[in-house]
Amino acid sequence: MLESNWEERELLELKFNSDLKVGQFRDIDYFNDGRFCLLDAPGHAIGHTCALAPVTKADAGANDTFVFMAGDTCHTADNGSSINAILPISSLK
Repeated sequence: MLESNWEERELLELKFNSDLKVGQFRDIDYFNDGRFCLLDAPGHAIGHTCALAPVTKADAGANDTFVFMAGDTCHTADNGSSINAILPISSLK
C-alpha cells in the first residue's frame, strides 16, 4: 500500500485490550450490542482479524446461528470442523 492511499482519511488501530472473548479469541464488540464482533485471530500474519455476526436468533434450547468472516484462515476442511466448539454463544453479550 502506498502512504497516499491514506491521505485525508482517519485510520484507527484496533485495540483488543478488554477482557471480552469469543472462545479463545479476544473480541471487540464493534457496536456494543453483539451485532458485529471483531476477533483477534493471531496466526501466520501479525494483526490478523476475523469477524462474527449473528444471522438468526433461536428459541430457547436451540442454537443461534452466526456467520464467521475470515480471509486466509482455513486451508483445509479440518481447520474449521471444530468452530462451533470454540465459539460459545453466551460470550457475545
